[in-house]
Amino acid sequence: RGEVHLPVFDGAAAVPEPLTILGAGAAIGFGSAFKRKLAQAKKK
Repeated sequence: RGEVHLPVFDGAAAVPEPLTILGAGAAIGFGSAFKRKLAQAKKK
């Protein structure tokens, strides 16, 4: 009857693990460093 049910998360489930955050940060860092290196190589 038009009711909307939203899933309820407890606090622990909503926060990603520290290892996941570190992995994502490392991937972004490597990606940006590689992009910079590629841009420098194209300039030459």
